[in-house]
Amino acid sequence: MSELARSGVVLALVGGALGVTCGEHTDDRARATGDDAEATGSASCDTNDDCSADRECYDGECVPVGGERELCGQGEQCDEGFVCVFPTAGAPCDHQRGCCTAAGGEFEACHDDGSCDEGLVCRPPQSLGDCVLMLPECCVLAGSETEPCNADETCDEGLTCAHGRTACGLWGTCCLALGEEQQVCYDDDTCDEGLACSSWASECDWGTRDPCCVPAGDAGQPCLPDRSCNGELSCFSDPLACGGEEACCQPAGGEEQFCRPDGTPCNEDLVCRTEGPLCGTVGCCYAAGDEGERCYEDDTCNESLACILDPAGCGSVLGECCLPAGGAGQPCRPDEPPCDDGLSCLEELLACSSAYVTACCLQAGGLEQPCYADGSCSEGLMCSTDAIRCGPNRCCLPET
Repeated sequence: MSELARSGVVLALVGGALGVTCGEHTDDRARATGDDAEATGSASCDTNDDCSADRECYDGECVPVGGERELCGQGEQCDEGFVCVFPTAGAPCDHQRGCCTAAGGEFEACHDDGSCDEGLVCRPPQSLGDCVLMLPECCVLAGSETEPCNADETCDEGLTCAHGRTACGLWGTCCLALGEEQQVCYDDDTCDEGLACSSWASECDWGTRDPCCVPAGDAGQPCLPDRSCNGELSCFSDPLACGGEEACCQPAGGEEQFCRPDGTPCNEDLVCRTEGPLCGTVGCCYAAGDEGERCYEDDTCNESLACILDPAGCGSVLGECCLPAGGAGQPCRPDEPPCDDGLSCLEELLACSSAYVTACCLQAGGLEQPCYADGSCSEGLMCSTDAIRCGPNRCCLPET
């Protein structure tokens, strides 16, 4: 088509876009002669009979039809090798009758039967604007990794046509290397031996949220499919233990390690406790029984110590721990005898070694000493509330 003829198409399209039709032209405008029409391709017309064989009457003008980027002919017909499409807004031939464009090649329109040239399939593009004329579907490469599956749902060797929520994008299914490390899991959420299917793993290198296959069984890795781990590690489901993983392998049972989820929680001489910000609901194993350490499971401690609730002596996280008890100024023992010989277990304000301890062992019954627990004193003394000599507590003073 000559440049002059093409300019006639542009004028016709612009005129159509502005709403100018043949019927709106003034009577004194002369209709182009046949020679003029042949030269410009834009003769005015009322019907197709007014136009040459390769043109049709559209909006009162004879315009070329059937070729590349030209109007589709009647019945949406195009020249051989082209198809009639109705592109989205913004395309140069966006109008009611559609336009003709090449078909079958990469990013070209699909054939009328939905097919494409060999190695291509008709699918939506992954990037907006890839398709010619911004068509919603066109011919794209197929069969390689993360490309659409072939028309017969096959892929290149070593790849499988499978669902990938993100890896396949708009296609839904595409060609993937399933089951291998850093690849999408099989459809049943399994992987090759030694790997686990994880939906949280940061190791997946395509940056998607599709479950992928990652190394499993070692410390910090997902648990193996049977929820076991390598060596002496244990499988946990707690978010604090796993850092977001659904289930992971961690050391367990040793001092300041997580408690084992099954069997014996901790190694010998250690106890499982949940206090502390890093233990969560799983609990951690701590040393027990000695001074300042946790109490044993039965609230006992090693010899000469007792399980005492004293945040000052034990620390605010512990609250309760093993402390010396039964001696002068020390907390009373929870079992008999509560105090050493010559001492009494009394609840006296400001008399104990810690403000948190309400009952401690004190010398009692003597002059200006606390009264015995039953309110009595040694012979010749009586229990008095004299604030000057006794302070806030009762004490023993001479009988009057």
